Amino acid sequence: MKVPSDEPAEPAIDERLWVELVDGDGRWYLSGNPHTFPGRFDVWSPNLGYALTVSKSDIADASEAARWWIEGFLNGNEPTLDEYVGTDAYDAGIIDESHPAYRRWRNALDHFRRIGDTMNLARRPDRPMPIETVNGHIPWIWVGGELWIWTHGQWRVSEEQPPLSDFPVATPLVLPGTVCVDQNHEMEVVGNDYVACTNCGWTSEGVVT
Repeated sequence: MKVPSDEPAEPAIDERLWVELVDGDGRWYLSGNPHTFPGRFDVWSPNLGYALTVSKSDIADASEAARWWIEGFLNGNEPTLDEYVGTDAYDAGIIDESHPAYRRWRNALDHFRRIGDTMNLARRPDRPMPIETVNGHIPWIWVGGELWIWTHGQWRVSEEQPPLSDFPVATPLVLPGTVCVDQNHEMEVVGNDYVACTNCGWTSEGVVT
């Protein structure tokens, strides 16, 4: 998905690093890392005079040099196992190659490099929610390829999981069947540690200002 970049001024560009976007608008030039989500990068249009933040899936054509740049960029943006499962390095270190989380991580990396979908990463929640439901919805969060819910006074992996093929890489901010598939979340502050959507229950650590 293309979004306006915060690139403040015209960057120094390398004309060998040209790309063409799916939606056209001529040639753009790779200009760096926007430091938003893993896999996202900035492109600059000299003709239009502004930058966009894009993913590999937004690229329709590219020079050979640009293709190699993108491949290297994606490899360098791969999350570590502990970043993917949302725990500290020690906890992730006890996950061996036979563990389902390890296989999910490797499959996510393969898809990430091949497709370039944005990888949004979340920490595994470990602080209690002060309420059991948000406007009638069970609080939920997607971490390490699993749906976690707040139930019976604790965060736990949901017994019912949406098909992983629906979310091979990205941490979904919406779930199928909820109204937020077609609209923006309506977030409210929940206690000191969380914000949550009143329309679907999606929960995130942090405070909305």
